[in-house]
Formats: sequence, structure tokens, C-alpha cells
Amino acid sequence: MKRCALVFVLLAMTAPALAVWPPPVRLTDGPNQNINPFLSMHERGHSVGDTVCFLVWQRSRPGGWDVYSRMVTWLDTQWLPPLLVSALPDSNLTPAASGYGSRRSCVWVNCHRDSQNIFFSRWISGSWSTPTYLTQDTFPNAEPTIWCHPDADTVWVAWASFRNGHWNLYSRYFNGTAWSQEIPIAVGTSNHRVPRLYTPPSYSTPPNILCNIWRSDTYGNSDIMLSRYQGGAWIPPVRVTTGSQEDIEPAPVRGVSARPQGVVNLLWASDSSGNFEIWGTNQDSMNTRELLTNHPGLDQEPSAVDFVPLSFNQSLSRPWLTAWSSGRDGNRNVYASYSFFTEVVDTNHGDDRRPQTASVTIFYMGRWGARFWVVWQSNRDGNWNLYGSHRGEGSLGLEGEGRGSCPVKDKETLYPTPFRPPRTITLFLSDHQADLPLKLYDLQGRVVGLRRAERKAPGHYEFYWDGRDASGKALPSGFYFLRPEGSPSLFRLILLR
Repeated sequence: MKRCALVFVLLAMTAPALAVWPPPVRLTDGPNQNINPFLSMHERGHSVGDTVCFLVWQRSRPGGWDVYSRMVTWLDTQWLPPLLVSALPDSNLTPAASGYGSRRSCVWVNCHRDSQNIFFSRWISGSWSTPTYLTQDTFPNAEPTIWCHPDADTVWVAWASFRNGHWNLYSRYFNGTAWSQEIPIAVGTSNHRVPRLYTPPSYSTPPNILCNIWRSDTYGNSDIMLSRYQGGAWIPPVRVTTGSQEDIEPAPVRGVSARPQGVVNLLWASDSSGNFEIWGTNQDSMNTRELLTNHPGLDQEPSAVDFVPLSFNQSLSRPWLTAWSSGRDGNRNVYASYSFFTEVVDTNHGDDRRPQTASVTIFYMGRWGARFWVVWQSNRDGNWNLYGSHRGEGSLGLEGEGRGSCPVKDKETLYPTPFRPPRTITLFLSDHQADLPLKLYDLQGRVVGLRRAERKAPGHYEFYWDGRDASGKALPSGFYFLRPEGSPSLFRLILLR
């Protein structure tokens, strides 16, 4: 019991010392309103220099809205200039995107006169193709979602359509040659909204099951529903959430770096605890649910990627990165749970909404690296603009913020983490006038090592660690914690083998 208590104390105390998201970068400019960002990522391996993520959003102009995109490569954190996607009159709204390399596609809603239809464009020879209709009728069509197969020229699109007095869900797919006819997903006398296409996670096998989650009022209140496309049809939907609470904003966890069992891969916002919190479950064991946030601050709009290999004794492993908007600071700001630690991504006096996450992992010559992004909309400048922040992890020179660059020295910071032993580690801390004794803990709260940090300059300390415990035994890869003697601060280390 004492060890368990110590672990929870360590975790609770770590978060304030680990808020290391870099200052946000403004991604849009001008007097136009920029809203509804959607950040796409490819869910396979990558090569250095690949364009791996692209962002789409809607931007205002006199008389309507247009859809724009920006792209970024894996190694470089500079976003390429914005490109116009829609090129259509009237208003182009709520874009969604998917794809990788030359297989990038975008869908959105076009409101032209009395019609509201879904349009589609794909990336061809360095530019977006002329938009084509996916729906062409008199029904209001809204909330499109898109999924591109990572290894084949296959594209799926789903959307909500208002027919017979109710919102129902429909889909179409492109097989590399032509588009299919409409395929119903959920129809009837209930309202089905906000579809989200995805594939379950796997290690290496190509995805052969397509899934869709959405919000439905079938049972009298908002619930999250799930259906799979198998055997040429969408199977009858399964209820993910139950009870009288409002469950909204469904979000699949994207990424394939973990086994499908035992990980959270579906998220949503729910008011089951009296205010909105972020919840998660695994689609194959939906009887187990995890509360990902726990704060009376109205946590909503979740987005998450990838998975953590450790579970901290929870029934399900959490996503490596989960972002959401929260009202806990008196206005809406963006928070993130990053490798189990809740951190503030952005705090300002504006209104931060609709965070989007993306990641990419690469293995190169026996080393690995990962880049994580969070992008959101904010009205801090008097109009809505998009902002983004990123972090790097791994052994390819991406530890911490940027390409292995040393962190800001006016904050309490440990660098680098993750690291491979043996390594000299730098610690920035409020100044002590002598060398500092250090204690190293494992996840069970046991002291696994003692070190002494040498004072190099005011507030600047260094110590050497070979990754061994006090008895000289090599410790396994994982999370460890460091506490300087006489300091209330606690720091996290990620040891890699």
C-alpha cells in the first residue's frame, strides 16, 4: 500500500514540472476567420523527409468560406505555404482529410444556393484536383469524414444526411477506378450525427476492417454507436455507451503502434460525472471504460494518437497523446495528456477550441523517433486563427523540443528524455550553492539509484547515469523519476534500451 501511495504521489507531483510544450506557432494570418481545423496523419512507417501530415480548415472571405490546406514534413517543423482546396462559390465548410504521399484526399460541405452537398478533391501532381460531387441532391448533407487505405488506392467517405425528418448516415467508397453507390450505415427514425471512420490498430497487417463511430439519440439521449463494414455491408450498430448521460464528440484514437487488445482506442466526452469529462474504451472490450480527465472544468473535444506500452495498473493502456479543450482556467484552453502526464499546451486570454492531434514514428538504422503535433483554433487576436505546437521523442536527435535542442533554461527542466545510457543528463533547477544529491525511483516507488548532480553554473547541474541501479544491475526500458534533495520538484526520465 505504501508503494502504491508513493506512485500516485509521484504521478500527481510530476505534472507541474513537466509542462514542456513549446510556445505555439501561428499557422494562419490575416483578417480572415480560420476555423474547423482537421489534422491528417498517415498510419504507417515513414522515411526521413516525407510529407507526413497535412492540415485542412475553412477560411472566411466576402460572401462565404473556402477550404485551405498546409503540409509539413517529418523532420522539418516548418509548415509549407497554404494552398486553396475548394475553388467553389458560396460557403465550403467542415473539411476532413486523410492520406499520405500522393494519396491525399479532402472532403467538405458546399452550401450553394438551396443545396448542401459533399465534395471531394485529391492531391494530384502537386495540387488539389477539381472538386467533384459525392452527393448531388436536395437533402442537407453534413459532417463528412474520410479514410484512405495506407497501402492501396481505396478511399471511404461517410456523412450525415437529413432525410424523412431525421439525420441518417451514408457512405461511398472509391476502389481506384470508380465510386460506389450510396451504402447506408444507420437509417431509421433516430438521429445519427458526427460519423468518424477509422480502422482498428494492429502491428503490421494491412487493415481489413473499417469501422465507424458516431453520436445517436436512438435510446433517448446522446450515445456513441459503433458499426463495422464486413462482407460488403455495414453490420447493425453496437451501443458503446449506456445510461442517461449525454455522450458526445466521438473520436477514434489514430495510430497503429500497439496491439488492439488492452488499449483505449475510442474516445468521447460525457457528462456522467456531473460535468463533461473525456472517457475512453477499447472497441473489443467495451465493458471496460477509463476516465481520462478528472476536473470540474468542462473537458470536451478530445483527439488522440498512438498508445503507451505501460498501463500504471490501469485496466486499459492510455493513448500516448490525448488533447482536449477545457474551461478549467476561466476560459477555454488546450490541455494534453502526454505519456500519462497532464500538461498545458496553451494558456491565453483567448478562446482555444477544437484541438487536433497527429503523430508519426520512424525507425532508421536501428534508431527511432516520433513527432507529435497539436493544432487548434484560437480567437486571441480578435479573430479566429490556427495555432500549433509539437514535441519530439526518441533516439534520432529529437529528444525534448525540436531537433534535440536544449530546453529553455528559465524553467525547471531535465534533458534529454527519453535517453539511451550511458549519458550525461542536464538539470535546470532553482539554484543551490553546491552539488545536489539525487534519488531515482521506479514506477513502484522504489529507490533504484543515488546520484550526485555537479553544479556547473547557477541553476545548471549535470549528472551521469549508466542506466543501472544501486547494485549495478542494468534497469529495463521504461519510466523513472528523479528527485533532487531539498527540492519539491520531481522529474520524469524515459530510459531506452
